[in-house]
Order: sequence, then structure tokens, then C-alpha cells
Amino acid sequence: MPTNEATARARADRRRRIPVSLKDPATLRALIDTLAEGTYVATPEGRILDANPAFLDMVGAKTMAELEAHSLADLWPETERRRDFVEQVIERGAVTEFELDVKRLDGEVVSVLDTCHAQREDGEVVALYGVLLDITKRKTLEAQLAQLSVRDPLTGCYNRRYLQAQQPVLERPSYFYGCMMFDLDDFKAVNDTYGHEEGDRVLQRFAHFVIRNKRADDQLVRLGGDEFALFVEVVAPENLQIIAQRLIDNASSQAPIAFSIGHAYRRPGETLENVLARADAAMYEAKGRAILIDKRRPGED
Repeated sequence: MPTNEATARARADRRRRIPVSLKDPATLRALIDTLAEGTYVATPEGRILDANPAFLDMVGAKTMAELEAHSLADLWPETERRRDFVEQVIERGAVTEFELDVKRLDGEVVSVLDTCHAQREDGEVVALYGVLLDITKRKTLEAQLAQLSVRDPLTGCYNRRYLQAQQPVLERPSYFYGCMMFDLDDFKAVNDTYGHEEGDRVLQRFAHFVIRNKRADDQLVRLGGDEFALFVEVVAPENLQIIAQRLIDNASSQAPIAFSIGHAYRRPGETLENVLARADAAMYEAKGRAILIDKRRPGED
């Protein structure tokens, strides 16, 4: 029975007898064809000379013959960005992980990182050797995570983090808008009487009520607890009043609970903090005149 040491020596001898080298064209081609990343060879003008199966799959081509009918310009809709990328490759000799959008043959757009090397002969670039990494799923996940970070998980409204990110926009000198502030009346009593699950349902339904009556571009923010702010882009205070009146008129039949509302139209050069403070003050001033709804159990239709 061979010892472990003898078995190891036999395996090493077999490996030495196998003529494997990356310099061997067949070995190199076999390696490239098994890569998950898409690899391609193209002329500087964009004609595709060769590609591996992963590249074909990435661009939606079944065969090289089908792919050869298209140039790189057909596959990259960002023509100026693609041109800049090629110029950088030619000038520097190589570019690593340059982000581009690739347009598949079926019209779908995928995001990739392109790492490309320029092949020169007698000082002239004769071919581009590229490797594509598909990052579409990663970018989609990043976008979803970004949305989650600025959304209130209970109501789906924007949150304070979103408001902070929007502050430079909301403080542009030429940006005209109004802010409506909402506070749900006796919301604590809803939680105490019916429980926090019912309280959450009331918050969700109130957000849906405002969303139903606002315009598509208006932005609803849950500031915390039972306080909401609606940012409305309007050119005059009268337009803000019209939208506020629509909410008031529909409250009796649509809102799940009585609420107070106050609003402020942004003054020239006013900060976001000041706009919020004035809308908040107007809302508290209206506390004694809460927008009432039909007498019913909170949250019921």
C-alpha cells in the first residue's frame, strides 16, 4: 500500500509531465472561454474581431457571426463617454474599470466595468483587448439600498435624511416652493386606546390620503412620529393655498383621523430651517381649528 508521501510524489510527477502553459494558445483560449467576465478584441475604430461566450451572452448575441454585424458603437449608447474611454486607452495604453452602459442587441441596457489594454505594433494601436464585468445587479441593489436609506419604512414617505440631502436644492435662490406641515390630532390616544398596530395603520392611511391629493412632483416627508411635511413647487402663495384647500375639502371623506395643517411659502433666499419653522408655527396656530373627519374608529373606511 503506497504511503501518503509516495502518493504525493506520484501526483507531482504527473503534474510535471502535463505540458500546461499560458503561452500555449489552446490553453489560453480554453481559459478565456470559461471566464464569467466578457472578453473582447476590437479595432480602435470599434469593429469586433473576437469575443468569448460570456461577452456574447452579455450583449445578447448567440454567435460571433451575429456579433460581427455590429460595432462597439452599436453596443455603447454613451457615444461621447465611449469615445473618451477609447482615447484614454490609446493615450495611456490601458484603462482599468471604466464604467459604461452597454446596449444589448435586444435593446436592454446593462452597466459594465470595462478594463481595456491597447495592443501596439510599430507604435500604432492595432487592437483593443477588453474585459467586461457586468455590474447591473450591483447597481440596482445600490439604488434600492439608497432608496431605503431615504424612505420611511412604515409609510413609504421620504425621511429626514432625504430632506437633508435635498437642502441644497431647497435653498437655491431661484427655487420657489411652499411647505405644508401636518400633525395628527390626538394620535397618542389612538395608540393608547387601540394599540400601536392600529396607530401604524392610521399613519399609513394618512400618508396615502396626502399622496392621493398631492401632485406627482410634490414631496411628502415624514419628519417623525405623527408629523409630516409636504413640499410643493409653486410660483405664488395662492397656488399653495389651492393645494391645501383640496386636502381640507377631501379630509372628511378620505382622511383616517383629524389633523392640523399649516403652511408657509418660501421667501427669497430663505433657508430650509426657517421655512420649516414658519410652517410649523402656522400648524400649531391652527391646532384649535383641526380639520375634522366623520366620527368613526381611526383607520376605518
